[in-house]
Amino acid sequence: MTRLFLIAVALIWAAPVFASDDISIRATASPDRLPPGYSFRLEITVEGKGIHSLPDPNMPRLKSFDITGRSSSQQVSMSGLSITVSKTIAYRVLAPKEGKFQIPPITLAYGGKTYKTDPIDITVDSSAPIPQSQKRRARQGGPPFSGFLDPFAAAPGAGGGSFFDRRSRIENNDLMVKMDVDKKTATLYEPIIATFSFYRAVQLWENPNFTKPEFEGFWAESLPFEDGKNEQITREPIDGKNYIVTKVRYALIPLSPGKKIVDQATLSISEGPWSERIRLKTKPIPIEIRPFPEDGKPINFSGAVGKYTISSEASPATAKVNDGMTLRLTIKGEGYLKPAAVPLKPSIDGMEVYDPKVTDSVDKSGGSIVSTKIIEYPMIPREEGKKRINPFTVWTYDPDSGKYILLKTSPIEINILAGPTGAKAADVATRSLIAPLKADILYIKPDKDILEDFGAPLHKSWFLWAILLAPFPVLAIGWAVAERRKRFLTDKVYFRSYHAAKTAKAMLVEAGKIKEPAEFYAALDKAVRGYLADKWNLPAPSITKQLVKKRLERSGAENSNGIVELFEAVEIARYARHEINNMSLHLKKAGELIEWMEKHTV
Repeated sequence: MTRLFLIAVALIWAAPVFASDDISIRATASPDRLPPGYSFRLEITVEGKGIHSLPDPNMPRLKSFDITGRSSSQQVSMSGLSITVSKTIAYRVLAPKEGKFQIPPITLAYGGKTYKTDPIDITVDSSAPIPQSQKRRARQGGPPFSGFLDPFAAAPGAGGGSFFDRRSRIENNDLMVKMDVDKKTATLYEPIIATFSFYRAVQLWENPNFTKPEFEGFWAESLPFEDGKNEQITREPIDGKNYIVTKVRYALIPLSPGKKIVDQATLSISEGPWSERIRLKTKPIPIEIRPFPEDGKPINFSGAVGKYTISSEASPATAKVNDGMTLRLTIKGEGYLKPAAVPLKPSIDGMEVYDPKVTDSVDKSGGSIVSTKIIEYPMIPREEGKKRINPFTVWTYDPDSGKYILLKTSPIEINILAGPTGAKAADVATRSLIAPLKADILYIKPDKDILEDFGAPLHKSWFLWAILLAPFPVLAIGWAVAERRKRFLTDKVYFRSYHAAKTAKAMLVEAGKIKEPAEFYAALDKAVRGYLADKWNLPAPSITKQLVKKRLERSGAENSNGIVELFEAVEIARYARHEINNMSLHLKKAGELIEWMEKHTV
């Protein structure tokens, strides 16, 4: 029985040897006539008889379209001793603008032969019917409040266009974002609380990606709510529709006076595995930061802004001569204390006081900023007796009252006892031992003003050894060059990866010379996709956002969101209908992407 089974298996696997290869490839587009801003399905089917596996077809560059999704399936069937393999690859292709276009023949190389499909004509016309699966993309009304940013309207700085015409299921006011601040006018170092709110009235296919603002000109830190949680989730009805509201908060500390901007926060969502990502942005918020008022400003103002208390203590309160002590000053209250200056170290008769150790801490557990600054001065008493430490004074500024407040500690009494017997004598003896050593260090004067060099033996000459060893580095360099050239000729993967950065940077330089936005972003997209394709040894058309994100997340790269957002920005800008002002920014980001990829293994 075992012998019959082995014979059957051998005949099945040997069948392709005796069968003649029969490969066919065809491609279809559905629909082939559609309005701009909608997608069609490009399906490529490859069938082969008498073979065990099929290679992937070579997808040509679609200059007038953008591939936004890809899926594939494979089926194997057997009839008698004949094996048939069928592979289907489907692309979701976005048609951004009107016109008549043609998809070039798609080729497949196998067994020394090249197979290809017929070209496909695509008509993009505003009068064309909307594809059946995308009919719910009609826009219905605007956002409920002026305080919310319409997530499907043209985003500032994105070069125009509309996110609304890329959705198929989410309605116009189902998703909204908003950024609020508790004050739009503040004093330098006065805390400002910024709250980001995400409103959703539908279930999401995945967790959204949130990018907080840069908060330029502020020190920013996440601020928990009163219950200690970093996120607050509530339900809120708006215009008869129930929303789930997710909020996060940030504490902003202005670091310089003047006009500041809380920039846009961005949240991106995908409503399905093959859907375009929807990007929602908040409105920028202007904030005026006032300097400290000069009227009544103390000369020794510390820079502390808020409501504080101050205390001081000496530990221990009773010590012996030459023992260590600590003078501790504590400032605590609601506000931001890190920029506050440290009081000068006190001068105490009979005490040596050293530079302080400063510890700053911030407690955010109660939903507000409570800062603590602990200043510790090490001290060593040198004389016995009762000592008095004068009060510390610290000037602060209260932004609520607009006044400078003087904080003052109570004086501290400490008692210094006599040290161990003979301590002073030991100290004097130690000094007497050190003093005679100075006399032993005498200047040694040479007997000649100029010392002459009468030369060295030939075998110690550096010139001789340089001549003898010179051929070895030359041989090593020649061997390295030959090995690299050999690898270039035999290792295609290494060749593509080695030249990827140089080729891409050259393409970015050429792209930077293009003034026309559509041509510029086409060139930028070609450079970035070509670079990633060379680094990963893949065909350029297969480089999609989903593939890039998956590979970066699998490798644990921290910059995955930034790279995917660059893809999205280029995609949006290529098909923008308004003026574009951020071409130089995207060119810079593309260059930074290449530099980052060269430094990291992805």
